[in-house]
Amino acid sequence: MPPSSVYYVYTPNGTPVESLKYQFDMSDDNKQSLISDFNSFEIIGEPTFYYNCYAYAWHIKGEYVPAMSSQSCWISNPIAYINDNSYDEITMTNISEGDRVTYWKIIMLN
Repeated sequence: MPPSSVYYVYTPNGTPVESLKYQFDMSDDNKQSLISDFNSFEIIGEPTFYYNCYAYAWHIKGEYVPAMSSQSCWISNPIAYINDNSYDEITMTNISEGDRVTYWKIIMLN
């Protein structure tokens, strides 16, 4: 389903981050399929098009967001939150409860 609109949200330091907003949520069948795909994880809420994991962690900050609220958004890349020093980078040995964590997978091409 294509997004209804593209707009910007902002990091705490004011850097714009491209975001998508969907007018309609995913079907119940799609939600159940995703839940089945991730059955080894602790599910904290049902899947939705209204926000994704990056938006939940970096923009919404883990708070409940009603569907289609001004906070609902889909962020494709959270790198601006890190690059503009809105947050500090920490090592894996310094993680505390409540920290926002992003894992990067580096692929080397010849």
